Amino acid sequence: MIEIVQRETAPHTPVTSIIRRRILVGSEQEFNEWSKGIAHVCSQFQGHLGTQLIKPIDPRGEYVTIISFDKYENYRQWEESEERCRWLEQVRPLTEGTPSREHIEGLNYWLLPHGKKARSWPPDYRMVLIAFLAIWPIVHFVRPALAPYMPSHPLLASMASTAIISLIMGYLSLPLMVKLFRRWLN
Repeated sequence: MIEIVQRETAPHTPVTSIIRRRILVGSEQEFNEWSKGIAHVCSQFQGHLGTQLIKPIDPRGEYVTIISFDKYENYRQWEESEERCRWLEQVRPLTEGTPSREHIEGLNYWLLPHGKKARSWPPDYRMVLIAFLAIWPIVHFVRPALAPYMPSHPLLASMASTAIISLIMGYLSLPLMVKLFRRWLN
């Protein structure tokens, strides 16, 4: 059983858990079936945002499971559940060694510089500043430029501009800011 470290977390901060495991050679198909089963069980818990399995390119590599919840309390209910314990017992014969885990909260997952471990985060004020630098130009320049093309209904216009801003921020400006300020964030 993996112990959960009690942390002080904002009540409504999303939580992501990243688990890395090595699978015994010849157990890949059974592990894939197990992964589908535990993902289904996990999805029944309140606040579950999603589960993703990333398979290694090299058969001897690590399988990575990413589980997200909307807040720490819901995440903790899953972590402490009997269902989870039963599923972990089922997977033991298919794996080698002890799985490694990272626990990431809030914006930390978005602002994690490539290849950096979650154990050494930059101060919150630096992450907030990077997020500000990623969002401000989009809101200041892009939103007004898109205004003539937005729907006339205020709610639809707000939804459309928010969707466009989110896409630009998530795929362009935030990764660019993290890359530009990588040394400052380390």
